[in-house]
Amino acid sequence: SLVIALTVLELLSRTAFTFVADTESEKKKQEDWFVYSRELGWERKPGFNNNIAAVNRQFDESGLLVGDAAKLRDSTKKKILFIGDSNTFGNDYPLDKIFTSLVDSMLADAVTINLAAPGYSSYHGKIVLHRALQKFRPDVIVASFSYNDRRYVLNADDVDGAAAFQRIYELSKRQQWLDKLEM
Repeated sequence: SLVIALTVLELLSRTAFTFVADTESEKKKQEDWFVYSRELGWERKPGFNNNIAAVNRQFDESGLLVGDAAKLRDSTKKKILFIGDSNTFGNDYPLDKIFTSLVDSMLADAVTINLAAPGYSSYHGKIVLHRALQKFRPDVIVASFSYNDRRYVLNADDVDGAAAFQRIYELSKRQQWLDKLEM
């Protein structure tokens, strides 16, 4: 009976430990800042308000950084549009310390719109720019892409492009479906 009692205690403690570990892991999971997109592979998630690379970022209902839409209402100021990758987006830095914000604070007669996103390459930039030209009618465009354009891709099918992004989008839809089955 002692062996049975110890076995039951062992099973209960393992079950409790697993439950606690799973609960802690769920708490630590961070909401994704992006949504999958057929055209871009991924883009900013409208209404997001959480950390990205350990720094808080907030996007409005259209996916703009909170505050950018309000700046655009002043039609007397020149518009400087930034497209780029995580460096332009400002990973690891508070919003007031990233270079797009610094430019914005230094130029009284201009406003900046930061459309950059982590992981973007110049292929993304071309699509983002095409969308933004009509919508924002910028006076100046600044493009800044680095690593994502230089990374080595082993499989030609993984090069940034419409076919690769369509695959990413379709895989994300399958994964969402599987996630629903697990619940």
